[in-house]
Amino acid sequence: MFSVAVLIGLTTSPLSAQQATSSSAPVADAIRTIMQRLSKNLVAAGDDMPVAKLGYRPTPAQLSFGGVLVHSAEFNETVCSWVSGTKPPMEPKPEPTDTTEAGWTSYGPKASAHLKRSFEYCAAALANVDDSKLDEQVPWFGGPNSTTSRARALIVLPMDWQDHYAQLAMYLRMNGILPPTARPKPKTA
Repeated sequence: MFSVAVLIGLTTSPLSAQQATSSSAPVADAIRTIMQRLSKNLVAAGDDMPVAKLGYRPTPAQLSFGGVLVHSAEFNETVCSWVSGTKPPMEPKPEPTDTTEAGWTSYGPKASAHLKRSFEYCAAALANVDDSKLDEQVPWFGGPNSTTSRARALIVLPMDWQDHYAQLAMYLRMNGILPPTARPKPKTA
């Protein structure tokens, strides 16, 4: 009797889970959902670092805080363009300037604004992407003839967002600033 109950539980659970999430584009929908949360965290982290510290880098080999913001924005624009087949924004990119006492390269407050706009572009570019062409090849890094599947490009996007959020969170903590996801939640009445 117990074995029959377990077997029924194992066979009906996946079916009911599939019925509960009836999306024709589960992969693209998942990426868009992840982007909503991580874009807020990345932009908030960028806004939290004081402008005078945007040039901070823990070691000379690492990107500065502002450099991570610009790199992330450019990655967003490039990959979202490739995945969606749309043209990336044609706006001037923030230029580095040496403005800090330590000589760190800083991008200034335009870096965080650029990151925010890159997520706005990605949201619009990915709005109509579905799962019907995940196996198609899209451009990829490595040269003019380099390609990868649209599925891989979509999966790499949130990996990159999480990687750079973790990097920014560590930079914030090294400067005595609590990153957005580590802050206590406001108490509701």
